[in-house]
Amino acid sequence: MLFGEAPVFFSKLQQGMFAVFFPTDLHMPNIKVNEPVKVKKVVMKVSVQ
Repeated sequence: MLFGEAPVFFSKLQQGMFAVFFPTDLHMPNIKVNEPVKVKKVVMKVSVQ
């Protein structure tokens, strides 16, 4: 789903940091701040009963 509204805030991650996004969280991946850099992305799915 795509939204046209601008985000209220951004979370800027530095080297060594990570973020956890839940299925209900909106996020905007692949945004560069100053210049493009390589990013490692890991996706893990956990079964919830």
